[in-house]
Amino acid sequence: MISKLGIIVLASACASQAHAQASPGTSETFGTYAYDKTTNGELYGCEIVFKHALQDYAYKQGATVLLDGSVAVALSENVLQLRYKLVVTDVANDSQPESSLSPTTLGNILLVGESGRMYSASRDNRFESETVGGMLAGYPFDDAATDIIDRIYNREQIGVAYNRKGGVTDVKTFVDLKVPSENHPDSNTIKDFAKCMAKLMSPAVANDDPKNAK
Repeated sequence: MISKLGIIVLASACASQAHAQASPGTSETFGTYAYDKTTNGELYGCEIVFKHALQDYAYKQGATVLLDGSVAVALSENVLQLRYKLVVTDVANDSQPESSLSPTTLGNILLVGESGRMYSASRDNRFESETVGGMLAGYPFDDAATDIIDRIYNREQIGVAYNRKGGVTDVKTFVDLKVPSENHPDSNTIKDFAKCMAKLMSPAVANDDPKNAK
C-alpha cells in the first residue's frame, strides 16, 4: 500500500480528471495490475492492486474520494485465504488544501460476489492496515470467496464496498480490471492473475500430500 504522502500526490494528480468527468454516481478506475507474491523464491499468493475514484453521496455529498486497495489469494500454512485491503481518501478541493488530506477511518470493508451479494469478514478477521485509516480483512476460501473470485473472472471487475466509522450505509463500486496501471502499462490483470492462480492452486489442492506439510 502506498504511503500517506503517495496518496496525497495521487489525489492531486487525479482530482481534476475525476471532477471533470463527474456526474451523479460516477466512478472511474485509474489502474490495476496483478503480480505473484513470493517469499524465498516460492510462490505463496496472487494479488490484484487497484486505484479507483468515485463520488461518495452517502458521506461526502457527492465529493470525489479515492480508493487504494488490493485483493489477494494467499497460502498460510498450506491453507488458502482471501485477503482484502482498502484505504479511502477524500480528494482535495478548493476549500481543502492538499496538506490536510488524510485517509478516512473506516467502519467496515466488503467485497461483492458474482451473485451480487456483499461479503463482510468476521470481526476477528478485520484489522487496521499499515496506512492510517485503512483496513485489512481476511476470508476463508469457501463459497463466499469463490463467489468473489467468480466475479473477477466472469466480469473482469472487483466489487468493493465500505462504510465509514460510525456510519451504517455501504458505498459500493466496481473496479474495472481491464484498465492497466500507469506503472504496468503492458500488463493484463486478468491473465496475469489467472496464470498465477493456476500455479498457486496446484500445491494448494494437494494438502493431503505429506511432502506439502510444514
